[in-house]
Amino acid sequence: MTGAGSEEEPKTEEKETEEKGKAPVVVLTADTFENSISRDYTFIKFYAPWCGHCKRLAPTWDQLAVKMVSNPSIKVAKVDCTENDNRPLCSKEGVSGFPTIFLYHDGDKVTEYEGNRSLDDMANFLKSNMKPAAKDEL
Repeated sequence: MTGAGSEEEPKTEEKETEEKGKAPVVVLTADTFENSISRDYTFIKFYAPWCGHCKRLAPTWDQLAVKMVSNPSIKVAKVDCTENDNRPLCSKEGVSGFPTIFLYHDGDKVTEYEGNRSLDDMANFLKSNMKPAAKDEL
């Protein structure tokens, strides 16, 4: 019987590793927010864990992060607005409902995403809102 108990522990660790491996969503807090959005593109979901719409969006958000991992100029991130330290941040960013999704570029808010919450629609939104790197700025 002691063997069964020791078998469950690795399963829990394995599950956590799988979850970390499959969803490269960056978890932001009030402390890490400014630095994270300061360069390139950051697509952020502001959410509450109890929110039904947020729960339904979570798997698609994870899939979007996986899909975007090959593009180094975009981060897919999330902020839990129910955590005490994050509440002022969510308020400052204009979050009034959950989920609220904003795209940031080089520290500035570009736009709010208000489209369909399908993987393809969100990926297409990112592609259409990302400016190609300007090669001839000089």
